[in-house]
Amino acid sequence: MSAVEECASSRGLAAATALRDLAGGDAEGAAARLTEDMFGLSDEADVVLAVTVAEVAKHEVLRDPLAVKHIARALVGVIQRSIVTDGGEAVAAVRDITAITHAFRAIGNLCYEHDGNRDVVVGCGGVPIIKTGIAAVLSDPAATNRLPTALSHAASAGVVLNLATNNDPAFKACVDAGVPTLLAELCVAARSDIETVMAIRVAGLFSADSSLLTTLAERGAVAMLVTALEEEAADPDADGTGCADAATLLRQVVQEDARLVAFRPSAIEQRLRKLVDCPCLDVASTAATVYAVALADDTCLASTLEHLGLEVVLTMATEWMCRSHVTPADWDIPAAGAITVGNIARTPEQCAKIVAHENVLAALFGMVASDKSGLQYAALGALKNLAILEGNKSELVRKGVMESVEIALQSPQGALQYLAASLVRSLCLSKAAVPGVVIAGGPTFIPQLLRLTGHEEEAVRSEAIRAVGNLCRHVTEVPAVGQLLGGIPALVGLLKSEHKILVSEATLALVALVAQHHPDLAAAIQAANTLDAALECLALRTEPTLTCNVLTLVGSLGQPSVEDGARVGAALEAVAHKDPMIAEQCDKVRQILQLGSS
Repeated sequence: MSAVEECASSRGLAAATALRDLAGGDAEGAAARLTEDMFGLSDEADVVLAVTVAEVAKHEVLRDPLAVKHIARALVGVIQRSIVTDGGEAVAAVRDITAITHAFRAIGNLCYEHDGNRDVVVGCGGVPIIKTGIAAVLSDPAATNRLPTALSHAASAGVVLNLATNNDPAFKACVDAGVPTLLAELCVAARSDIETVMAIRVAGLFSADSSLLTTLAERGAVAMLVTALEEEAADPDADGTGCADAATLLRQVVQEDARLVAFRPSAIEQRLRKLVDCPCLDVASTAATVYAVALADDTCLASTLEHLGLEVVLTMATEWMCRSHVTPADWDIPAAGAITVGNIARTPEQCAKIVAHENVLAALFGMVASDKSGLQYAALGALKNLAILEGNKSELVRKGVMESVEIALQSPQGALQYLAASLVRSLCLSKAAVPGVVIAGGPTFIPQLLRLTGHEEEAVRSEAIRAVGNLCRHVTEVPAVGQLLGGIPALVGLLKSEHKILVSEATLALVALVAQHHPDLAAAIQAANTLDAALECLALRTEPTLTCNVLTLVGSLGQPSVEDGARVGAALEAVAHKDPMIAEQCDKVRQILQLGSS
């Protein structure tokens, strides 16, 4: 350092020290004297100035003039000068963690509920520099830090929290710079209360970021988050607010990927089960939700069943499902019980045992019978899983599952209607179950299913017509056939739909009904002008498989009149050239209907 530089450094330190002393009694006066060009004269002066700004910026009214002077930009410069990088963002060496910590505190205070200072930080490219500063703090070169590590970690979390809260540009800048991953590292590195609280709070702000969640899980932060819940649970006056961020993070981590959670028949599993009985509802519901979702992972499920046994887990899930659910805040634990049942229903043996467990089914049916959509959704999802097993289908119908289906079909919510249609679709894969499904469904059942084929949501439409298709393929009893008669015009109408899946499934359903050779069905199909609709469909569709299905329907409708035969022949001639598969199917239809070759 030259004599001139040394003199400037001394003057800078003296001025900074005087300003700091002034701020102790006259914060407004100190703010008035602060300027951006006071920074950068010496490392020591920068530290003193950062301490001064941190104190002055605690006063809300003084953040405006400091924003105008771009003091936050000067503090970003302090961070940058305190780090030696490898030419990019990687930290090669750290000159002064103390300076970085005080700069973080100052920027955090400046940005607290102040968009002007946030704009200054984002505008000067400060977010990537702050990220590099956090990486430097995490590298923990003790020789460069004259402050407690906990304070440096808390300041690192605090600067991001105050910068990104309720400010979309700053939030996006943090995400784009990869800050959330370092926040996860802060959570893992936390060793004191202040570090843990700040790290969890800011990580909660970015809880939708997959890189943060993955890092948390891979680095074993689940145990730390569970500990935060336990500390809240131990407080007799706790209302859940103290662990809200930990609860959010824990739920998000396990929902991101249950495989990442170290969930074994040991500490975590036992601790979560115990927390479900905590009087603090937020803690209890988080523990139940995490427990249930973790069982979606095969390893977690296998180890839990090996450790506890299926009967114990089912009894626990049933108890959760029967918990009070007066308000939406109460729904999580019963829903977690249903999710647990659904996640256990993996093997034929497990599914059979669950269906044979009267209390489990009664609890699931009771949740659907409630008027609470969150509970209904969880319970229907479990019932849908249970219906996958062939041997369970008729048993579920016998035990009253169609009452749950009827409730969901009548719901105005598309998600519930989808699950109801999906459950029916699964049940009707079994020929033995179909008569019971139709009879138990009552006179409005099939019209309700057909009504859903016109639903505004594609998923609901598709699942409904697939359910109807399965129903038609396996109808063998006269009462069930009678239920279908009124729905045939609606099925024929779907041949004119613009939605491929509706046309395809309606076509296959009509083919299946024709194959029943039931006189009443045949009369209803003819009365619905099915041939006209099929020929119109052939003229409009170009997809080979779909066209072949419609041709199969035309061929199954029986010998046409002379006039209709001419129309069919012309339609075949018009489509045969579109695809070799279509041409082959046209030849089959000519042979069946004895129309002669083209």
